[in-house]
Amino acid sequence: MVTDRVSGIALKKEALFSKIASRRKGDEAKPELIIPRININIPVKNDMIICTSATGKMHQAELKIMKTTVEAYAKKYRMDTAFFTERFGADRPASWDKIIILYNLLKKYNLVMWMDSDAIFLDTRSDIRNELDSRHVMYMVTHYGRTPIWPNGGLIIAKQDPKTFDLLTRIWNQTDAIHHPWWEQQAIFNVLGYKNEYHNIIGYHPNQYSNLIGSLDLKWNSRPIDGDISKDPVIMHYGGLPHRTRIKGMISCFRIFKIRTRRDHYR
Repeated sequence: MVTDRVSGIALKKEALFSKIASRRKGDEAKPELIIPRININIPVKNDMIICTSATGKMHQAELKIMKTTVEAYAKKYRMDTAFFTERFGADRPASWDKIIILYNLLKKYNLVMWMDSDAIFLDTRSDIRNELDSRHVMYMVTHYGRTPIWPNGGLIIAKQDPKTFDLLTRIWNQTDAIHHPWWEQQAIFNVLGYKNEYHNIIGYHPNQYSNLIGSLDLKWNSRPIDGDISKDPVIMHYGGLPHRTRIKGMISCFRIFKIRTRRDHYR
């Protein structure tokens, strides 16, 4: 009886000291933040959807230009579309709604393709699904051809997979990036193991998430702001530029899109 009592006291002390040591080291796990669940009332007709979000007059003006090109591309390759103009995560900057939308649409679709509202198709020449492989659950274009992937979140393709939901949750839980000027883009870099000051990479520490994102060809997300443009782009992305410059560039792209699709129609 005495021995049992002494053993019990010793175990309690050990647990107490372990807890104190854990607190001193800062090892206590933070409670995981859950991505908001939203009711998206969309009739599912195909296994893939292209989506975007535009809140505020500036982004809705961009959406008005790019929407027709997205609808034409989706129709050709039998994809659904969704264009959101309401907010879903009011406690964070609007750019974070991207993560909410991806997470919730992946409950309905096998593949979800996100495009920023300032991105636009130049033509419908090829099905982006032909670019995907079985080794990754998400795909983006890498900045400046960097390896390992230094992804730009202006265009994302995500597969319905437990690893994708985990990856999105990890991105959502990067609370230090909530008000970073790059928002969820910086959160993606954090999760992949990068330590950076904007485009300046200070360190890279690969982890279990680092190989989940595959690299798409530059033609799927060409960005005039950095001269990071494919010789023959399919999608131009005007992020980071002044609004007037974006609109002017997108209007030019829309004209090219109309010429190319009309030409293809008569071939």
